[in-house]
Formats: sequence, structure tokens, C-alpha cells
Amino acid sequence: MEEILINEIRGWHVGKQYTIKCNLKDMENVIFRVEIAYFECPSCASIIQVKQKGDVLKNPELCSCGRKSKFDFLREKSQRIEEQIIYVTQKPRNFGIVHDLKCYLIGEELINKLEKVKQDQEIVLAGKIGIEQEKNQSGNSLNLGKYIFHVKEIFI
Repeated sequence: MEEILINEIRGWHVGKQYTIKCNLKDMENVIFRVEIAYFECPSCASIIQVKQKGDVLKNPELCSCGRKSKFDFLREKSQRIEEQIIYVTQKPRNFGIVHDLKCYLIGEELINKLEKVKQDQEIVLAGKIGIEQEKNQSGNSLNLGKYIFHVKEIFI
């Protein structure tokens, strides 16, 4: 995998895999996100599986018995994943501007590895460059947004 500097990231890098040698600047708290939610129909006791996207829990639209609403969420049966956002920085070449990058870590293994890292410690991240869409209050995209990094591996 090719190494890239944060300040060199451009649109043509989006969707491609790179490594980034950087320093840990800040970390947000670990959050748990439901990936697959299970619901029980109170009428017929059928279990309904609903794949989730985003932060809002999506309920089933219809049960095989015809029921259309008020399903019971089965928290223990639902599949969750851990997610954490970190911010990294690179020391600039030739006294340039310091650039930060928002990085997403998904999965217990990556997050546990990050626990060993101290603030400002140098690490190498491997993953894919993406773009975070900025949205207004009605949910419409405003512009292309900022570059982000989806971390697949951490090297300490």
C-alpha cells in the first residue's frame, strides 16, 4: 500500500487504499451502533430482522401476519458493532501548515489496539480515503465535505 501525506489528499484518492504515518491528536468515546436489529411481532411472535443504516433505529414495515406497527425491539438478540472516531495529525515538511484528518475505526479489535496508543504518539494507519458529506437540518447535502479515513489496520 502506498503512503500518503494528509495535505496531499485530493479527490482522485477517494476510494483507494493508503497508509498514513501520523500522530494521534484526539479520540472520541466508543459508541455502539446496531448493525442488524431484531424485532418481535406482538400478534404472532414472529422474529423480524432489519438491517440498519445510520443513527436512527429503523423498524419493520410489515409482519407476515399483516401487522404494520408497534413491534418489540429485541436488544439482546440484535447485533451491535463498536465504532470510534479519532483525529490524527502529521508534522509538516518545511514548516508548513499542520493538517488534521478524521478517522473512523469500526470493530472491537481495532479499538482495543488503539487503547495502547498515547496522545501524540506516532502510529501508521492503513485504510481507505472517503468523503464525509456535510448536511443541513433537512438532511440535504451541502457540498462535498471533508476527507475522512476508514481505518482497516493500526501499526504501533
